[in-house]
Amino acid sequence: MRLSDWIKFYRHKLPIPELISELNQKLRGHYTYYGITFNSRRLNAYFMQTKRLLHKWLNHRGGKRVWTWDKIMKLTTEWMPLVQPRIYHSYQLAKP
Repeated sequence: MRLSDWIKFYRHKLPIPELISELNQKLRGHYTYYGITFNSRRLNAYFMQTKRLLHKWLNHRGGKRVWTWDKIMKLTTEWMPLVQPRIYHSYQLAKP
């Protein structure tokens, strides 16, 4: 299931703290799999796209849009931080 579809499906079923916790698990798995040397630019792009999707689908929860971009930034950095992208694997340590 794509991340957008996942957020869309679970935005009503889970409270926001649980949604962020589950999303962090998904992000951690993505970073662990794709976090190799020279891929940090794509990991950062994936991280920003995740924030955009969260903003989009949380604003489609109720009758009016209450999640501004500033509130999403506070949510994902201060209140319930999302896992930051990092490199887990080095190409130098890979066995040929």
